[in-house]
Amino acid sequence: MVKKLGSKCLRLEGKVCVIAGGASVIGRAVADRLMSEGAVVAGIDQEEHTTGSLSMIADLGNESEVENVFARIHKKTGRIDFLYNNAGAVSSEDKSVMNTTTETLDRIFAANFRTAWLCCKHCVPFMLRNDPPSGSIVNSSSFLANMGSATGQMAYNAAKAAVSQFSRDLGTNLARQGIRVNALSLGPIETPQLAEVFARIGDQERKRRFTHMPLGRFGTLEELAGTVAFLASEDSGFITASAFPIDGGRFEIQANYTSRVCNPTNKAYQPLASALRDRASYVCRPGDARRDMGRCFTPAVGIQRQQINAPTSA
Repeated sequence: MVKKLGSKCLRLEGKVCVIAGGASVIGRAVADRLMSEGAVVAGIDQEEHTTGSLSMIADLGNESEVENVFARIHKKTGRIDFLYNNAGAVSSEDKSVMNTTTETLDRIFAANFRTAWLCCKHCVPFMLRNDPPSGSIVNSSSFLANMGSATGQMAYNAAKAAVSQFSRDLGTNLARQGIRVNALSLGPIETPQLAEVFARIGDQERKRRFTHMPLGRFGTLEELAGTVAFLASEDSGFITASAFPIDGGRFEIQANYTSRVCNPTNKAYQPLASALRDRASYVCRPGDARRDMGRCFTPAVGIQRQQINAPTSA
């Protein structure tokens, strides 16, 4: 039964929710939404912060600190019902495999995958102590984990793909023990940092990039927080082991365009290809399909893939 107080939904009343990586804009937005639905929120970050009613400090890449902080949260609250793994990082040094150092690779995987692994490892035992055993975990992944990228950021994309697969595995493993696990495949969410970047590139470039997004805009912090609250609640009780998309349909246009339209010999989709050519700045040249796949734009990122030398002969 979902309780309401006035116009507020209290579907998380009595639940203890942990946000790992709580000091960020996204972490604070999610904390506010969960608390508005009745949850007790514990925020964890490596820097001083005020996220949640319990604000904890820990290095989420250090296993002993992670183990200790979850034990402290459980001691204070008596239970843990939900975990949102929001910690992560990107790096300008993360490029293609040929020019990314192993130090950068290790740093990116530590920030984006190791943190989620350690938090799950030391949170799940406390969820199993609930009577009956129960809980929900959401791991922050990315729509980039589901597609090929023509340019860099390969370590980040691989780390997020690892998060998605780990979530599927753990969700399957814990399904009969009352604990659901899902990855959240995030598209571009309008944080102040992203808004600043797009303000610098100008209206024309901004419109061109939005062409590749069926909804034609960024996601909002409120939409992201609402999705996390849904996955934390019993309303999503039949959802587990998934990579749950919140990307404005961006992955779908990539998949459909690549598999159906990008083949110039497929006449069935020529009308759609023509429409996409009218809307966007990427095309597939007529001719040999294998050669021309290397000259297509990647719809999701709007980067021309001319550096890829696909074979021109059998």
